[in-house]
Amino acid sequence: MRPPRFRIRTLMILVALVALGLAAGVFYQRSKDFAARAWDHEANGSIVSDSELVRYHFAMAEKYHAAARRPWISVPPDPRPPK
Repeated sequence: MRPPRFRIRTLMILVALVALGLAAGVFYQRSKDFAARAWDHEANGSIVSDSELVRYHFAMAEKYHAAARRPWISVPPDPRPPK
């Protein structure tokens, strides 16, 4: 019995499907990580009593909630927390 023949087009489609699957997995994990960071910042913001620190944590939570909704967009580095 002769093995199946693969054309270049078939192999290119297969590679594209594998790449899409890998990208979906990476974006899913990245979205979960950003959501966890957002929840951590919200929890920290509700614990502290300094109003400047509360604003910082809730701004970071908003930033990471937005990043969790769009994980393919790069996220700028966090600013330093206020002292």
